[in-house]
Amino acid sequence: MKTRIIGLVLAFALAACSTDLKDENTTVQNQQSEANITIDLRVSGTMVSARSDASANELAVNNYDLYIFDVSTGLLQHFEQGITPALNETLTGSKDLRIGKHEITLPTTGAKEIFAIANPSSALYLPTLTIDDGTGEAGTSIDDFRQLVSISLVEGAMPATPLLMTGATSISTSNDITAPVTLHRTVAKLDVCNMATSAITLTSLTLKKVASTYAPFAEEQQLKTVDYAAITEFASGENAIDDKIYLLPTPTNTMIVDLKGTVNGKDFAEEIIVGSQFYADYDYKLLTTVRGGKVAISVAPDFSGIEVKPIELSGDWLSGTAEVTLPFTAEPYYGFTVDYILNIDGTATLKRSGSEDWFSAELEGENKIRFRTLKDNTGADRTATVALAVGGTELTINIKQQGLQNVKTHTFRGLEWMDRNIGATLVANAGNANNKRSWGYYYQWGRNIPFPVDGDVETVSTQMTPTEANASTKFIAYSGGTEDWNSMGIQGNPETYWESVSANPCPEGWRLPTYEELTWVMLHRNNALIFASGQQKTNDQHFIDGAYQTSAYVGYASGAIKEPTEKMQNFGIKFKGTDQAYHIRTTWTNIGGVLTNEMPAYPNHVSDTQNYMSGGQNVLRIDRIPANAAATWSKRNDAIAFWDENNNHPDMETLIFPCSGRRNASGELENVATCAFYWSASMFTQHPDNAVSKIAEKYASGLIYFRPAGRFIFHLAPAVGTAQVHADTEFLGYRNQGMPIRCVRAAK
Repeated sequence: MKTRIIGLVLAFALAACSTDLKDENTTVQNQQSEANITIDLRVSGTMVSARSDASANELAVNNYDLYIFDVSTGLLQHFEQGITPALNETLTGSKDLRIGKHEITLPTTGAKEIFAIANPSSALYLPTLTIDDGTGEAGTSIDDFRQLVSISLVEGAMPATPLLMTGATSISTSNDITAPVTLHRTVAKLDVCNMATSAITLTSLTLKKVASTYAPFAEEQQLKTVDYAAITEFASGENAIDDKIYLLPTPTNTMIVDLKGTVNGKDFAEEIIVGSQFYADYDYKLLTTVRGGKVAISVAPDFSGIEVKPIELSGDWLSGTAEVTLPFTAEPYYGFTVDYILNIDGTATLKRSGSEDWFSAELEGENKIRFRTLKDNTGADRTATVALAVGGTELTINIKQQGLQNVKTHTFRGLEWMDRNIGATLVANAGNANNKRSWGYYYQWGRNIPFPVDGDVETVSTQMTPTEANASTKFIAYSGGTEDWNSMGIQGNPETYWESVSANPCPEGWRLPTYEELTWVMLHRNNALIFASGQQKTNDQHFIDGAYQTSAYVGYASGAIKEPTEKMQNFGIKFKGTDQAYHIRTTWTNIGGVLTNEMPAYPNHVSDTQNYMSGGQNVLRIDRIPANAAATWSKRNDAIAFWDENNNHPDMETLIFPCSGRRNASGELENVATCAFYWSASMFTQHPDNAVSKIAEKYASGLIYFRPAGRFIFHLAPAVGTAQVHADTEFLGYRNQGMPIRCVRAAK
C-alpha cells in the first residue's frame, strides 16, 4: 500500500452576497466560507438478492476511513483514517447498523463526493493521498482515487471476515447538513447447497478463474483471475458450505466450478462455466441436484426465505407479477421491456396462444422480453397471453391493452382533460405521478411518432419535411440555427401541423389544448411565479384570436424555503372582477429532495440567493374553484385560509401533471421525475405580434413548463413575447424537443 500523506488544510474566507430578487418574504443569505457537515456512517444489514440477512461476521467493522473531495476542484479536501466505530445501533425500520457520526468542518461550501472504506488491509491499494491546501499545489484528484483504489487477493486466498466494505455518496451542498453513507461489502457471497442429500455426497470443490482484483469506485473493471484452493470439507446437511466462500465482483464472469463426489454411490466429476456476472454484496447459491441420474449444477441469487419460482419477472412495465398493460395508443417501434430470471437450467422460448395482431412479444438478449403495441384501441380493453417456457416449465404472462372507451376525464373550466398522458397506462394522480407507467410517450412538436420515456432512441441529425418526419421512426436530433426538425419551417397550411384536430396524435374526438387553454391552468401568465414572493397583481396576459388581451389578477405564494419541506403552494384569482373569475392553486410536492442553497444549473437562470430543493421527485397539482366578480385577497393568509377551508369544495376541479421530464434536442433524457413539460397545439415564433410568422428563424410551441427551483416555479408558455423576468425559457418550446401530450375535448 502506498504511503498516505496528509497535507495542511488552510481555511480561507470568501464573502459573497446578492440583493437580486428580494421581496417581503426574502432573506438574503451570505455564502459561508466554511461548511459544517455531519457524516452518518452505516453498514448495510442485508445482502442483495432476496435481501438475505448478513451474518454477524459479515457486519463486523474494526475500523474505517473517510475521504471527502470537493467537486468544483475535483481534489481531496479532507480525510481521516483508522477510525474506531463509536456506535452499533440498529436503524429503526431496517436491518442497517449505524456505527458512527462525524461532525466535520470543511474549508468551502459546495458539492462534495464522500467515500468510506471499512476494514482496510494489505489487500487494499490506495494512491498517494495529498490534501488540496488552497495554495495552488494540486491534491489527490477524485478521478485518480476512483480509478486507483482497488482490492487484490493476497496470494490468491479468498477474502475473509472482517470483510472490506466501501460506501460513497454525493451531496449538492455541504453547509449544515447530514450526509448518510452506507457501507456495503465488496464481495459476492456464494453458499454451496446440496439439494439431494440422500443421493449426493460432495468430496471436492474447486473454483477456477476467480476474479483476483476489484476497483469498488471505478466504472470499468479489468478482469484478472486466480484459482482457489480445493475445498474438501463439507457438512452433511443441505448447507454443504455456508458463510465460507466469498468472490470479488466481475464485469464478466468465466469462473469454472469443478465439483466431485458420489451420486447414488457412484463417483462423479462435473465441471461447468458460470457465465453470469457476480455483483458486490449479492448472495448467490451454488445448487446441486440430480436430473436423469446425473448431478446438475446451477448458480443463482439466494431466494431463501421466499418461495422460489422457476421463472421470475421484474421491471417497471409490469402491472402485476406476470401481467403487462399496454396503452390504447400504439408505439410499435421501441416498446416496453420486462426482465426475467431463470432459476432452473435451460433456454427460454416464448409461445403465443392466439393470433392477436395488436401486440408483439419477442425475446431480447439473455433476460429481456420486449412488448410492442402495434395498433390503437378505441374500444374496450382487450387481452391475450404468451408463455415463457424453459424445458417443461411455463410461466403464463397476461397481456392487456387498455381501450379508449374506458379512459376517464377531468373537467377544468369547461374543458375535459384526459385522465392520463398519451401512452400512459396509469391515471395521472398523486399516487402514480412518479411511476413510469403514468408518464406516457414523448413527441416532437408536429410529429405523430411516439418515443419512449426510458432507454435509448435511434436518432438522425438532418431536418425532414413533415411527410418524411411522420414516416420515420427516428428522433430528429437537429441542432442547427432554427432548432426545428422541420426543413420547411411552417410553410404551407398550418392545418397540416398540430393546429389541426386530425393532424395530431390524439385519438378521434380529442385534440391538443391550445395555448390559450393552457393559460387557464396557469396561475399567472405574464411572469414566472415565485414561491417566495409577496403579492402578485400584474395583469394576466392572454392571446386570443391573434391578439393580446389582459385581465386583472391577484396572487400570493407560500413563502421561501427555510427548512426541508415536501410541499410548496401558490394561490391566485384569475379574471378578477369578472363573472369568469376563479380561484386557482398550484401545489408542488417534492419527495426525497435535499435542501440546498446551491443554485440549480438551469440554462439562462438568473442569479439567486434562496434555498432550493435539489433532487428527489416532483408532482405538480393544479386546483380550481369557481369565484365571482367580488372575489379578492388582501393578504397571503386570506388565500391560505380560503384553501384550508375549501379543500373539499364540491365544485373543485383538479389536474395533476406527472413530472416525466423530456428528451432534449439530442434525444437524450433530461429532468426525469423532476420537471413537467406539455405541448400545446399552438405554434408561435419569436415575433410578439404574430401567432404564425413565416419569416421567423425559430419556431416554438406554447407549453406548460414546470421546473421547480425552490423559490421559483416556472410555469408558463414561452415564445409569445411577454416579459420573462426570471428565466428565458423559450428554447424549451423549439420543436426539436421531445415532450408529453395531454389530450382535451369540449366538455359534454
